[in-house]
Amino acid sequence: MVPQAQPPVFMPSNFQPHMQSNVQVQASAPIAARQVIRAQAPDEAKAPSVISMPAPEHFGIQNGTVAKSVAPSNQQVDWAMVHSRLRSAGSVTFQSDKTSTGHRVLCMIPGKLPGSLQRFESHDESEAQAVQMLLEKLNEWQSGK
Repeated sequence: MVPQAQPPVFMPSNFQPHMQSNVQVQASAPIAARQVIRAQAPDEAKAPSVISMPAPEHFGIQNGTVAKSVAPSNQQVDWAMVHSRLRSAGSVTFQSDKTSTGHRVLCMIPGKLPGSLQRFESHDESEAQAVQMLLEKLNEWQSGK
């Protein structure tokens, strides 16, 4: 008969378990709630400021409709001034079309991002008024409004 191998022993041969433990468990003190600390001062309470809004008439609104400034239909466009203004803005295209409702003018100039174009377009019954509105939009955009 072959003797059976004994499993390896991990405890010292003189180990004897204690029947009684001398260690006493102390009741732990209750854990206090953690205080939340933020590195920011609390917001100050501000009194609401009074905002005044202009009357609708200030914006040309009368009886719920926008009052339209009418340019005389015989008003001529100073094309030399228009083309000069568009050239100084760097215009890459300008177009003026007669439509069934009046006139449409548009132009495109280099945008604020490299390689982009900004389109400006306006419509009106009068070509002169449509051109004037287009130049106003261009001025507002260039001034950053």
